[in-house]
Amino acid sequence: REMLGTLHDGHVTLRDPSGAQIPTLRPQVFANWDRVVFDRYRSRAGWTQGQIDWGHGELNGIPYIAIGGWGSQAIRTADFDAAFERYRGAPAMILDVRMNQGGNDQLAFEIAGRFTQSIIRAGYVRFRNGPAHTDFGPPIDRTVSPRGPWQFAGNVLLLIGSRCASSNESFVMAMGEMPNVMLVGDRTAGSTGNPGTFPLAEGWSYTVSRWIEYTPGNQVIEDNGIVPDIIVPVTESDFASGRDPVLEWALARLAGERSNP
Repeated sequence: REMLGTLHDGHVTLRDPSGAQIPTLRPQVFANWDRVVFDRYRSRAGWTQGQIDWGHGELNGIPYIAIGGWGSQAIRTADFDAAFERYRGAPAMILDVRMNQGGNDQLAFEIAGRFTQSIIRAGYVRFRNGPAHTDFGPPIDRTVSPRGPWQFAGNVLLLIGSRCASSNESFVMAMGEMPNVMLVGDRTAGSTGNPGTFPLAEGWSYTVSRWIEYTPGNQVIEDNGIVPDIIVPVTESDFASGRDPVLEWALARLAGERSNP
């Protein structure tokens, strides 16, 4: 674990014979999202809890959707679509993925497809194809297409931060290419790798990244992350006082747009 930690890759992990996962990287970063504070805001949002790790409601009359993971155990496309119908006529909404550490990027792109009216080029990847340090295949574009009977055309404030990793960074990158979406919060984790699992002796195994993912502007996401359009500082004292400055900034911004159309 100590040896592999020098790779500084959150997708390099060990798994023991019992199936327990042992990470080789433990990032020491301050997350701009807090569960206790989130629950306080959720309690006054007329919250509808989704499958496991997502839900929706309204804060000060503004639609607020939080998605905590991109996996079938966390959220189903059909369930999201049914809830999304409720906000069809809204002029704007807040979408919060600060707590989302990834999962299934196909599912993430299906949700992203409800927010674009044209095909979006969401960066590209290059897969490792040999043993040398520079052995990578050609660029493969990643795209998001419009999905569903209609697409939300209003302003979207997408809340992001240092917990956003893996396929969630792919989602953030795709959403950031849409003209009606603004990224708000803090830089993402910089951890995207499409890991594969390989066997070791005595029932152990390990995972290792298989691709490099790039933004449409040719920036490597690994270790760099995705920088928001608007950075909103957050401190531990904010959370201790029950405040979420990122969410408060988003609410104030959309309230201002509503009063000054």
